[in-house]
Amino acid sequence: WLDQNKPVQIIDCLDMFPIQGRRFPKFLELLPLLKPRRYSISSSPKSDAGRVHLSVGVVEDKYPASSGAERLYHGTCSGYLETLDCSNPDNPPTLFAYCEAAPEEFDLPADDVPCVFISAGTGFAPMRGFLRERIARKAPGANYVITGCRSPTCDYIYSDELAQAQEAGFLAGLYPAFSRCPDTPKTYVQDVIARESDLLIDLLEDKGAYFYVCGSARRVGAGVQDALRALYARYPGASGSPEEYAAQKVDALKAEGRLLLDVWG
Repeated sequence: WLDQNKPVQIIDCLDMFPIQGRRFPKFLELLPLLKPRRYSISSSPKSDAGRVHLSVGVVEDKYPASSGAERLYHGTCSGYLETLDCSNPDNPPTLFAYCEAAPEEFDLPADDVPCVFISAGTGFAPMRGFLRERIARKAPGANYVITGCRSPTCDYIYSDELAQAQEAGFLAGLYPAFSRCPDTPKTYVQDVIARESDLLIDLLEDKGAYFYVCGSARRVGAGVQDALRALYARYPGASGSPEEYAAQKVDALKAEGRLLLDVWG
């Protein structure tokens, strides 16, 4: 039954195996607490005073059912957020949440230091917050965005906003990586790092740039670090093998606080 009806939720079990009324309180005692869902704030207090923006991907996954019809699985928190009616500014919905401070080192450098923001999907959330902060400060340091998504029409979030920032001169480089474009080779953020190796090495070695990475730990976090090692291996140092030199350089970037990761999973 479990294999035929995946994913099985508690409500499915209750429908299939009803609980006698007198045992229901005991059943409630056995339920685990609902885990909090954590989202990075995607706004800046300097540019969005009094507001907090969230960038949430709504989970709606389809699964085959034993009846032959598809079952739609809604994300617990993202599905709830989608139901909130925000159409009336005079009567906004109430949302209970808490704010948790990010690690102190996950912050912006001096305004004149270049920044490279690397993310995939809704991992762009903190990058957008940083970018909006830099724009509000009129920070002279150059900003570069490398963002991964499926296609320009699917999940290239904030594309209009990014294009406007580039046109206004606040973005020195915008590099979307599309992985699901028809008739186009799959491109990930790691591929952009390899393609733009000369620029990125110059930013790292000569300009003292800070690199920010947000997304899946396994795909984006590990993938970007591997891509940076491969980048440094193409520009080997004076001693040691290229691989040893590359590993030392990436480790040094993290130790210096110039390679900052906000990853999950």
